Amino acid sequence: MLVSFDVVSLFTNIPTMLASKIVMNKWDQVKQKTNIPKKKFQEILEFCLKDNNYFMFNKKLYSQTFGMPMGNPISPTIADIIMDNLLDNTISELKQKYNIDIKFIAKYVDDIFAIIKRNDANIILGILNKYHNKLQFTMEIEENSKIPFLDVCIHRENHNLLLDWYSKPTSSGRLINYYSSQPTKYKINTAKNLIHKILTISHTRFHEANKEKINKILINNNYPVNLIRELINQEVMKTSIHPNKTPNTDTTKTTKKFYSVTYIPNLTGNFGHSITKSQNTALAYKSNYTLSSIYTKTKCSVDIQQQNNVVYEIKCKGNEIEECEKVYIGTTKRPLGVRQSYHKRWYRCAVFRC
Repeated sequence: MLVSFDVVSLFTNIPTMLASKIVMNKWDQVKQKTNIPKKKFQEILEFCLKDNNYFMFNKKLYSQTFGMPMGNPISPTIADIIMDNLLDNTISELKQKYNIDIKFIAKYVDDIFAIIKRNDANIILGILNKYHNKLQFTMEIEENSKIPFLDVCIHRENHNLLLDWYSKPTSSGRLINYYSSQPTKYKINTAKNLIHKILTISHTRFHEANKEKINKILINNNYPVNLIRELINQEVMKTSIHPNKTPNTDTTKTTKKFYSVTYIPNLTGNFGHSITKSQNTALAYKSNYTLSSIYTKTKCSVDIQQQNNVVYEIKCKGNEIEECEKVYIGTTKRPLGVRQSYHKRWYRCAVFRC
């Protein structure tokens, strides 16, 4: 039968000590990719995993006591390391202790899809949950010979697997609206990408039903019916002419430079394309009217003494007899408070005077 396993809140439950141990146990492979000495590498790794997980709320600093933070660039990598090790150990134990051989297994971060014998399901779930008390799995079993996994629905028919596009019932279907203040080509590309994704993922048997879903989604986002029909026909024709065409991945071409400019309707799109094309550059449009411009206080403001990369001014207060108009202007990459402390130490007083 078809099953899927999912880790409950993976990132915030990653055992960082175990992750560090797994990485260092593979030092023979790691050292081929770096010139950093083993001891220093381990110190850096432990700093990134344990000592770098802090955040500020209401002007108070907090440290995450377990796991990896969401949004940290290293979290997905550590999650992959943990999950790969978990699967290696689980598959080995299942084979040695229970003589269970999983017919097929695939993983994407914390989602696992497998084809197993029906009687082995609970044993496999138990072994997965035994790996670490913080990493607990839920299991979903096929219903009516089909099961969702990521953005596909896998159908089992006799000895074949057929894929169909899948979206969660809670999906809003919201895309860039056709009436939004964005370049027309962005809206067209959004629709094209949606159509290409759905028709590429799904088996031809499901195409007609999926075309209806595409129509519904795009119409709800105010795309013209004629445009939708034309884009779908273009995708169908392209697929029929080049069914197995691979994208061009030529890396010998000169890298194109992108410049960000504010999009102004009926103006921005009418200039500069011939000039930028000849200079191997392209314009990427942005809107200044964003959520951050409406909700300006979604984050705690950084105290002025903690700001870095700043230009600062120090005015001399003179002495008790006369005032002084001298001014010192400096720059610093360090936090301003740290830089000011050096100035105070240098002048050996708490106030800057001549």
